[in-house]
Amino acid sequence: MNSSSFAARIKKNKRKVLILSSFLTGLAFVGITAGISFTFKYNGKHPREEVQQFVKKVKYVAFNPEKISENSDFLAIKSLLFDGNTLKNTIKLDEYLIPYYFSEDSKQLVKFAQQNQKTSSPVFDFVDLNFDDLNQNFIIKFRARQQITDQKIAYSDFVLSPVSFYDSRKFLKADFNFALQKITEKIEEAVSNFNTIVSNFSEENSDLAKNHLYRALDFAAKINSSQNSSQVEENLAQIFPNFTDLISSIRNSKENLIPNKNERIFDINFAKDAATNQFVSVQNNIATMFLQANLTKSALDQLGDNFEINGNKIININLESKDKKSIFLDVNEFFANLKLKPLVYNTQEKETKLVISKQNPFDFFAKIKSQSNPFLKNSTIKDLINPLLAENLSLDFGNFNKSIPSDKQGIDFIFDTPNTKLVNDNGKYVVELPYKIVLYESFFDNNSNEIINQKDLILRIEGFGLPINSNIASSAFGNFLIPGTQKGIIYQQEPLFDNKSANLSQFISTFGEPVFAKVPLNKEELDNLILKRDYKALADKLSLPSSYNYNFDNFEAKVRSWSGQTLIPNLDDISRFKNLQTTTSINSSNSSQNLAVSSLVSNTFFQNPSDVATFFADYIQQEPNKIAKTFFELAKYFGLLDQNRSSLQIFDDDLQEDIFKKAEKINLNNKNIQVLSFNNHFEDVFNQGFFSTLFLPQSIKTKIGDLKDKSASEVLAALKDQEIFKESKTNFDLNQIKENYKQSVKFSTLADVLLAFYLKSAQLSNFLAWEKIDSNLNYEIVFQKGNEISKQTLDQEIKKITEQPKPEQQSQEQPEQSEQPEQSQQTQPSQLSEQPAEAPQNLTNSKNYEYLTLNFYYNIGDERTNKFSLQTPVRKILINLSTEKIDPKVSNQEKLNSLADSIPSALLNFEVNDETFTKISQLQTSTTGQQNDQTSQTSSLETHLTNLKNTKDYFSKSLDSAQLKFDIFPSFENSIKTDTINFLLTVSILDSSKNSQAQNSGQNNTNQAEVLALRSLKISVKKSNNSQSSTQNQQTS
Repeated sequence: MNSSSFAARIKKNKRKVLILSSFLTGLAFVGITAGISFTFKYNGKHPREEVQQFVKKVKYVAFNPEKISENSDFLAIKSLLFDGNTLKNTIKLDEYLIPYYFSEDSKQLVKFAQQNQKTSSPVFDFVDLNFDDLNQNFIIKFRARQQITDQKIAYSDFVLSPVSFYDSRKFLKADFNFALQKITEKIEEAVSNFNTIVSNFSEENSDLAKNHLYRALDFAAKINSSQNSSQVEENLAQIFPNFTDLISSIRNSKENLIPNKNERIFDINFAKDAATNQFVSVQNNIATMFLQANLTKSALDQLGDNFEINGNKIININLESKDKKSIFLDVNEFFANLKLKPLVYNTQEKETKLVISKQNPFDFFAKIKSQSNPFLKNSTIKDLINPLLAENLSLDFGNFNKSIPSDKQGIDFIFDTPNTKLVNDNGKYVVELPYKIVLYESFFDNNSNEIINQKDLILRIEGFGLPINSNIASSAFGNFLIPGTQKGIIYQQEPLFDNKSANLSQFISTFGEPVFAKVPLNKEELDNLILKRDYKALADKLSLPSSYNYNFDNFEAKVRSWSGQTLIPNLDDISRFKNLQTTTSINSSNSSQNLAVSSLVSNTFFQNPSDVATFFADYIQQEPNKIAKTFFELAKYFGLLDQNRSSLQIFDDDLQEDIFKKAEKINLNNKNIQVLSFNNHFEDVFNQGFFSTLFLPQSIKTKIGDLKDKSASEVLAALKDQEIFKESKTNFDLNQIKENYKQSVKFSTLADVLLAFYLKSAQLSNFLAWEKIDSNLNYEIVFQKGNEISKQTLDQEIKKITEQPKPEQQSQEQPEQSEQPEQSQQTQPSQLSEQPAEAPQNLTNSKNYEYLTLNFYYNIGDERTNKFSLQTPVRKILINLSTEKIDPKVSNQEKLNSLADSIPSALLNFEVNDETFTKISQLQTSTTGQQNDQTSQTSSLETHLTNLKNTKDYFSKSLDSAQLKFDIFPSFENSIKTDTINFLLTVSILDSSKNSQAQNSGQNNTNQAEVLALRSLKISVKKSNNSQSSTQNQQTS
């Protein structure tokens, strides 16, 4: 529509519209931007406000030179576009018109980007084009439009604007600006689609760099080593060939071509940043490269002589993805996702492969734990796990699995075997194996072994079978698992070396180990305890010294270790143990073969040899230097080193392999000791005491050689063949052990002590049998009645045993009976325990006795759920039971136990002055080990300790109708002089119907009055408070 009024308004501004103002003569190029997309989202403002602002940006609208020649005049354009006064139907105005705006960054004229109708960005609607013949110009009516929702569209007000004739002198600069903007956008779009940089290793292109991941810093270091732009492209082609290809394509792209000419607008090359003088700068892991864009000579010619050159323009290219993350490796993110690949288990048995469902979880767990030694290589653990897998253990690099070789150096996973756990997960056992992934600087092809990052993870190995203990499956004890073959073997080793006759072994296998009491349980009482499931009370009664005196602790101590309930002392606790130094005889006919022993004694800790083995099991998994430092301190407590000796940080370095070399330099002050023991366990060294007694045979010392020249790995390798207990068989040769014991060398250096410890570890498979299964376990003993045995059957079986003695064995063993100068509380002479081998002969004549096979085992389970899932092998004992309704022996024992349990402390603990203490000390010293005159010993003590009469009266008044006997023995704890002297008071109730003269006789003969009940108590005599006391190295708990 021709409008004369509008034409009049325009007339005076005609020159401003048709000719660009002079400030447009300078050419400027925009930097890195995302382009002018103007994507608006509704943010609470009126939707029209957005499109109103958008349409206001338009400064000029010009004809497109690609549709309308630059040389066309008004009439030519009118003829092209109009048919008379009407716009031709074939004309699409958005193809013929180009809007321009001023860039907010450069304040230079720039062409609007091509409109995309499918986006939510604002677009232009060119509604109507009219012409003015008088002024010979064209007027465009347009508005902005934006899709807000699927149903709603926001429109701006209509705008009328004159259309400029295209003049390259006026608009070409804006077109070049726009071209540079499109080039920048194209580069950024391409870069944002690149994956994390891994050099595209190809056998066909040997010039490419070694295949590995690049960090931004690695990339910058490589590129910044270039001397010029050409070298940048050469180095970039080795690392990032896609990028060089991109730059090459951009140089020849249509965006970089002058319209209607096949000539470039810009020469584009890599340049250094003016601020850093580097080709690449890095900030927050984002690498930035710099492209220098120079107008070509052809472009400058197009702009003409009036064009002002403002210098070279630098384009900043951030090498980042669309979400603004670096396209180079983010080490933290990469490392956070690292783990071992999910385990794929083998399902068919092959020559080198195992099926996990056929594996015992406890045995596998034990094998893992046996590799806890720090000197063993990580590959040993892999060799245990890989046979279970279809694919060997390897790291999972996620998206980079195909890019990173499996043998890539600089990254490793290391198993933490000492902290492996066996977990019961809803009835299925899972091995949880901690491991550490360590990433080194060398992973990025540097020579440095610096650790960049490390983290701890857990590998779960599951799918094990549920094997049933063969000893249990055929019985009524339930389908419980045994806690591993190794633990089962050691649990059954009681006695450790079984030299019974074949007939006796068969007897025990059928009926159980004979455990008879002179004061047996009443049959009705036993039945009631089993019926009530009061198994602990039954165990207590069976273990009473005055009754069956059965040692359950040799079994329970192992169960305690498995469930993590062993009371383990720390070094501070051990420092307060008493040190007893004595000798032990291994051949009574040759005193020269006595061995010098140092024993640490405690009333609280290490009551059973298995408690010590549990302590050793914990330490064998420590770092060797820590083990060495521990035994340095133990050597002081054993009296091998002076108390003021210090290790002088000799074991504080990381040279774990040198512990023997360093320990060999530490000479002991006391070089006479040959055996180290706790609580006199050495007295039982050929049975359970073997677990806790340390000695070093001459043959082993000779085999190892000079320790100052040996690495720890070499020593352990030489000891490996000393293992005694192997899964299904044992190599325990009693004669060999005895011979080794006889040849125990004197410890002369700390290295000898360490070698004795590592020898014991090798013999006992790294103490696996005492390895804790879990800390959250509890246990209970369970008894089940077996068959009752008639007296006639028992007599027949005993006859078989006694008719076939083993004189050759007796003659062989007799000379080697150990003399025991000191007796522990576990073997007090006053206890009326019976030896199983002779008990059947002595105790089967009573008409009031019946005989029963009693089975016992331990259930182990989760203390949090109180569900039991493990069971020890079943043990059998053969006990005698009283059938009398009221057994006077049982009644008397219960009365005596009740009195002993409630005795006031003041009747057992006495304080005396220095003079009296000295006399008592001399008395106990002169009579220690002389137990043949009990009456004299008792009366002598009463002479100096008058208050002892009150203790005797306590029992006499309460048991006024009973015939009592009081015996006193010095305690073995008095072997070193302290401020406390201990005695053992034994109270016995005698059968007054027998020879009463036996009451005051110390002779052990057949005429002695029968003991109906017996109980021992400890009496302590201390110096009074005002006496000088020395309590150093005392254990009073």
